[in-house]
Amino acid sequence: MSNRDQRLTFVILWLFALMNYIYGDIAMTFSLFVHPEQLARLQQGLTAGGNENFYFLGGAIFMNIAFLMLPISWLASQRVARWANMGAGMIFTLAMATIARPLVNFSPYAGREEAELGYDALKRGDNPQALRWLKDSVRINPRSGGTWYNLGIAYQRAKQYPQALDAYRRAAELSPEPVHQTTLNEFEEWLAQRQSGE
Repeated sequence: MSNRDQRLTFVILWLFALMNYIYGDIAMTFSLFVHPEQLARLQQGLTAGGNENFYFLGGAIFMNIAFLMLPISWLASQRVARWANMGAGMIFTLAMATIARPLVNFSPYAGREEAELGYDALKRGDNPQALRWLKDSVRINPRSGGTWYNLGIAYQRAKQYPQALDAYRRAAELSPEPVHQTTLNEFEEWLAQRQSGE
């Protein structure tokens, strides 16, 4: 492959990436009109860390990196262009696989894998791992009563009682399962007895 062909390949790949980002933005906007309940989930995901401005700043940086890679791929020396493309590609891959994953996953099964890993950790008695996975799961999909219930168990085992109470309340709100309401009632009674005994 000649130098010119290699540069042209990089430019075409970055144009493809840009078109996919633009298409993704348009498709997401359209899907929010078709499925308005996703808007609440997106807003909750954006504000989960308390700074939705960082989300928009990150999106702007990603788009600008992609735009910047077009002239770098075409005009920079072959060595600089190759390293710049590899670096930008790694940044995009890592960010999308970690930070942005919950924000771009609109699948009805979002958070299921994390919930299963958390449940398995609960069964093994590995409470730190259970807390990690279950917190990730409810951050990705805050509408799963069963996951909130399991998170309440993990918090209770960790003696983080206020968080356990909050998780049990969310489970009872979201799920019609009688065990969720029963567990909430019993836990509230236990907490009241514990506090009156202190």
